[in-house]
Amino acid sequence: MTRAAAGDGAVLAELDDRLTALDETLTGLGKALVAEIEERTAALDALAERVGQAEAAAGQLAAWAETATPQQWQELTGWVDWLVTTYELVGDRRVAPCWPSHPGVVEELAALRGAWIVVTAKQPPGDAMVQWHESLHRLLPRVTTVLRGCKDTHSRGSIPRCHDPAAVPQASR
Repeated sequence: MTRAAAGDGAVLAELDDRLTALDETLTGLGKALVAEIEERTAALDALAERVGQAEAAAGQLAAWAETATPQQWQELTGWVDWLVTTYELVGDRRVAPCWPSHPGVVEELAALRGAWIVVTAKQPPGDAMVQWHESLHRLLPRVTTVLRGCKDTHSRGSIPRCHDPAAVPQASR
């Protein structure tokens, strides 16, 4: 074999090695792409199922209080107690202990808690907590206006207990 032929053979061997490495890389990328597509397809299927459930439920609108489990009621009442204590909701900003007896107030507080869960999970957008606090301060006058009629009958000191267990629907205890 001549030197030129031997050199050509080395070049061909190197090209063959590179081609084999490229083939392995492309095969790996193809498998990763298939896995990503399968994962996204599963996520889309799950989302489609949730949308279908939401559409089915749209004709059967129900308040949070009507569909909440006892555990969800317990979580909400505990969270409202935390909210009242943390934000010192007393005086004109007081959430009366009978709030579970007022469906509109229950819906507002459940929605506020749902938003709080979202903004405190993982990494919310930069101003998400600011927006949540703005929602809190817009909500408080509506809640206290509804509960104002119960203000005198439920007083329990300077920072009252936030909920009256007797006011929580029986099924949730």
